[in-house]
Amino acid sequence: MLGVLAVLVAAPGPAAAVIPSAESVRREIARTNRQAGRSQPLVLEVAVIGEAGEPVASGRAILDPARPSRLQLTLADGRHELHERSGERYTVTRDGVPVERAMPLLPPFALLQAGSEAEVAAALVALGGEPERVDLGMEGNADCWVLGGRDPGPFDHNGRCASTRQAACASASEPRPGTRRRSSSRPPTPSRRRDGRAGGSRCAT
Repeated sequence: MLGVLAVLVAAPGPAAAVIPSAESVRREIARTNRQAGRSQPLVLEVAVIGEAGEPVASGRAILDPARPSRLQLTLADGRHELHERSGERYTVTRDGVPVERAMPLLPPFALLQAGSEAEVAAALVALGGEPERVDLGMEGNADCWVLGGRDPGPFDHNGRCASTRQAACASASEPRPGTRRRSSSRPPTPSRRRDGRAGGSRCAT
C-alpha cells in the first residue's frame, strides 16, 4: 500500500508541531507532477540490470495517466514479459502465460502522474488509501506525516511511503521557526505489505 509522506525534522530548540492538511499535500503533489513534466503520456526506454551488473531484460514503459501502466520487456533468453498496473491490481504475463509470483517492477504511476488534486485523491483511493487522512509515521529517525494512512505494520517500518521523494516531502504549509524539511535524492527500496502483496516502495533516507 502506498501513501505520501511529508517529513518535518526538529532542529535544536523548542518547535511547535506543524500538521499539513491533506488538501495542501494533494495540491502540492499535483503541482510537483506538472512541474516535472510527468502528468502527460510518457514512453520510457527501460533496461533491467542484475545484481552482478549483467543485463537481464530491456524494453519500454508506456505510461498514460488515463490508462493502466504497462511495462513491455524482452528477457535475456528471448522471452517476452508484460507488466500491467492499475491501482492495486498488478498482473504479469510471460509469453502470454500468467505469472503468479513475479517481482513487481512498476511503481504506482497513476499517483506519480496525477496532475490535479482530484486525480491525486482518486489515485490514493485506487491504491486503498484515504485521501483525507494524514497519519504520523517514521522516516529514518525522524517523524513524518503520511498522506493516505499508514499500514498497520510495525511503526518503525515507515508505514506507506511514496515512490518519489519530490512528491513525498512537499508539504504546502510552511514550517514553523525551529523546524526544517529534509529530503533525499536516493532511490526508494522495494517493500512488501504484511499480506505479501507489493507495497509500492520503501523510502530511503
